[in-house]
Amino acid sequence: MLMEMSHRMLELLNYEVMSAATPGETIVVMNEYGDRIDLVLSDVIMPEMNGRELIGRLRKTRPDFKFLFMSGYTDDIVIPKGTLREEGALFIQKPFSRREIANRLRKILEPE
Repeated sequence: MLMEMSHRMLELLNYEVMSAATPGETIVVMNEYGDRIDLVLSDVIMPEMNGRELIGRLRKTRPDFKFLFMSGYTDDIVIPKGTLREEGALFIQKPFSRREIANRLRKILEPE
């Protein structure tokens, strides 16, 4: 349900969105459409692998794409536990509003 809501919210912000239900599906989509993908929005905690592991695998074939982690856990819990070790990992707290995600994506995709 959250994936569908996020998908729709991003479309309303005029982003072209491809959804994947699992990290494995995300890898398949990235392998097939990677040249068209500018950003991956990933949950931090997932069944197959965590977000950091997913981004690490995706970066092996496309090191330049951008990403944004999301979680229902606060960043002060997720980041210190080592789930997000990458310096400057971008994070958004769930639930988020359309305004919050729009601001965060603008910051990532449209650097100053």
